[in-house]
Amino acid sequence: MKRYFPLLLLIILFPITRVKCDFVKQEVDWFHLYGGSFSESGVSITKSSDGGYFIVGSSNDRDPWWDIYVIKTDELGNEIWNNTYGNLRESEQAYDHVLAENDGLVIIGIKDRDNATKKNILVVKISKDGDLLWNQTYGSERIEEGRSIIISSEGGFILTGSQSGTGPTETDIIVMKIDDNGNLLWNSTIEQIGHEIGASIIESSNGGYIITGSISRPELESDLYLVKINNTGSVLWNRTFGDSGYNITYRLYPQDQGKFVGEDDEGNIIVMGQTQSFGASDLDILVLKLDSEGYLIWKKLLGGEDQDGIGNGVIIKDGFIVVGSTNSFGAGINDDVLIYKLYANGSINWMMTFGAEGIDRGFDV
Repeated sequence: MKRYFPLLLLIILFPITRVKCDFVKQEVDWFHLYGGSFSESGVSITKSSDGGYFIVGSSNDRDPWWDIYVIKTDELGNEIWNNTYGNLRESEQAYDHVLAENDGLVIIGIKDRDNATKKNILVVKISKDGDLLWNQTYGSERIEEGRSIIISSEGGFILTGSQSGTGPTETDIIVMKIDDNGNLLWNSTIEQIGHEIGASIIESSNGGYIITGSISRPELESDLYLVKINNTGSVLWNRTFGDSGYNITYRLYPQDQGKFVGEDDEGNIIVMGQTQSFGASDLDILVLKLDSEGYLIWKKLLGGEDQDGIGNGVIIKDGFIVVGSTNSFGAGINDDVLIYKLYANGSINWMMTFGAEGIDRGFDV
């Protein structure tokens, strides 16, 4: 029997500025549910030059196989078109995308070729009308997963993710540069002793690239991991954050999901993740402000007595927006969408939840 699973709850808000508050009633301009008779998930959203939106996710329209799923809407969220991209008896799932020239989309994710025993990084480029322009896979006999992609100022694209290491429990961060047609220019792995995952990457204002993710070792819990590399992938410095418990900035995992790294106008680094350290009650959202060398300026915990996770975040003119999910606040026992507006110093401007009796989670903003 087919069941209905909504793809995405797209919400447009008019913010109300308050000096100090816990909850602020925001006025919802509009929202839409997208989906059909299969299971769909939305993971990434971008505003297009015509004022509409591209929504990228995955659909299991060929159950048990998954396809990349893209929706284009107008400025009011009304669907204009949707399309799936995939191959017979293979699963393709999206994790991130970037808006390229002429409103084309470059999407990163994974191709599962053999029921999870062989995964490769997948990059797909489509036109603004949804036509497939090219697709490329990158990998070996190991398991590789693509998590984040950006446009390089030198041309082409930079992407990051993870690659299974030489040991049975080892995973390394992988970084690749590809040209505008998807041809591989170089790749590099960032290896430590243990399990590392690259979740988000930006190009630094003073050169090179900054990656955030997680690192765990056999004798320790996971720590938030930050690493800076030069323009060819060599490590310049790395930092870890955490005391005990999980401190993680990767998203789309059953519990420890979330990621964001960015820079403010002064070149400081902003990292958003989630943590069970620093006095967190259960699982809390963690926001860090660091200097350009990765040293801590301040940290902020967000959440309540239960689990609160991050989907993504964005730096805005006067602070930050954080979107995720909450089991601490909201309408019922299931997760609701959680949205925070923070000032530039990390203090809370406002927060709100959105949801009904089912499970509602925010993954991108």
